[in-house]
Amino acid sequence: MKKLFSIGIVAAAALVLIPTPAHAAWEYYTYGGFDSVVSAWQKCALIFSDSNYNGLFFPIVMIGAFIAITAVYTKGLMGHYATIGSWAVPTMLGILIYLALILPKDSLMIYDPVLNQGPVEVSGIPTGISVFAGGMNEIQVGLTDIIDTSADPVGYQQNAGGMGFNILLNTSQTLILPPGIQGTIKQYTKDCVEFAIETGKISAAELASTTDFRTDFAKAANPAIDTVSYIVNSAGDPVSCQQAWSDPSEGILDAVDNPATWTESINDICSQSGFDPTIPAELNQC
Repeated sequence: MKKLFSIGIVAAAALVLIPTPAHAAWEYYTYGGFDSVVSAWQKCALIFSDSNYNGLFFPIVMIGAFIAITAVYTKGLMGHYATIGSWAVPTMLGILIYLALILPKDSLMIYDPVLNQGPVEVSGIPTGISVFAGGMNEIQVGLTDIIDTSADPVGYQQNAGGMGFNILLNTSQTLILPPGIQGTIKQYTKDCVEFAIETGKISAAELASTTDFRTDFAKAANPAIDTVSYIVNSAGDPVSCQQAWSDPSEGILDAVDNPATWTESINDICSQSGFDPTIPAELNQC
């Protein structure tokens, strides 16, 4: 018992006495859960930095020591062999571990390669917890890198948590084009494309198998047929099918090919998928 006591004290004391950086920062990577992970670690830091938590240390040590001493004397009264070391060792180890691993604080630098977010520093994490979390996370990152570099180039680090499917789902639930352009396309299809199918200029089979509707819709741009464009005026402007298709201001073609047309929809889809469209790196990742 004396040997165990000595070894325990020396080992625990070494944790306290070995020089360590005053403030260390561990990298911590998450894949698709950035906001939740940051929030969880911030709450952890708040718990351990609370003065009430530190104030509980002394009474808990006293209660633990009282229970341990009572147990030792109870065993002695019952005729069992018991020494002071049987309660002093765990008590001293607990105190020294607290002083070495809980009282000192480190930081976590949190990154998310899926959402391309971070780093966000969360300080005030006990050294023991940050070392364990950072070490385990480093193993996870290492294994992820090994698998990621030996598989699909667009692998886990870009699609963790089904991110690609999530973006597709949000795309299907978002109004892709502004209402004016969408209304004009609908009206153009009804007035111009249907007429072109009836007159044989476009075949239904051709539309069903096309990979670029612009090629087939262009065949319906008949200057003699009238339709309505809602691109400039939400109430609608009467135009010919030719104007509705290729006019610089009223036409579908220029509106669809204009990158600014898609900006609002892309921002909405990316925002719903967990990206911040106001940060260029995150928007590019989306």
